[in-house]
Amino acid sequence: MGLINTTLYEGAIDWVDIPDNLESYWVVPLERMAINGTNLTAVKSTNVAIHTGTTLVGGPAAAIQALYSLIPGSAPATGEFEGYYSYPCNTTVHMSLTFGSRTYNITPDDFNLGPYTSSDETRCLGSFFTLDFGKSIITWVIGATFLKNVYSVYQYDPPAVGFAPLARSNLTSNFTMSLLAANQSNATGTHGSGPKGTQAEASLPPYEHSWATTLRVGWAGVGEVGWREAVMVGLGVAGAGVLL
Repeated sequence: MGLINTTLYEGAIDWVDIPDNLESYWVVPLERMAINGTNLTAVKSTNVAIHTGTTLVGGPAAAIQALYSLIPGSAPATGEFEGYYSYPCNTTVHMSLTFGSRTYNITPDDFNLGPYTSSDETRCLGSFFTLDFGKSIITWVIGATFLKNVYSVYQYDPPAVGFAPLARSNLTSNFTMSLLAANQSNATGTHGSGPKGTQAEASLPPYEHSWATTLRVGWAGVGEVGWREAVMVGLGVAGAGVLL
């Protein structure tokens, strides 16, 4: 099994239990989401998938609209970028997510995907986009935009996800990928995609899909490959993760 590398994070790991009957995926409750210090009332105690195979962060249209309404000058993107929002590149956006008892920040650089059209380099694309899950109990997918800012641990028994702030030395690294695999004999389970996992990303505009194709390893579901045969990849600039 994987081991925790204590040199990659600071303080204690804060564990968030996976709710009963949701053990098939790394799903945990998100307590709060804030932008520039303002809590988003549309996002509270909702189930989100921690997904190492997604580059950005996807959520319900109403919540995404509420988020960008708090960024002056933001507007829905059009054409192949429909579902995304643009905003003035010189605007600094501070996002934070609260899991369990701790709040974790997303750097402005990770929120800002940069100019997305050559005709107007003053407009940048945000890394939070609209993703429709239909009637699924999962309402958000939290990808590398967030995970590259934390040390994440994925525990199969009891099922939980742990987060901790990155160590200062790890913040300066260019790219950190922690790959740990557990493969015991008589492993059970079948490989497969999570709810709207591959389909959701396949339907994204090329801007997201090209990154996702490069970084994606599929849904890191506890039940997808079996409890005893599991593979997890923690990825992102300065991000790291481990499966226990």
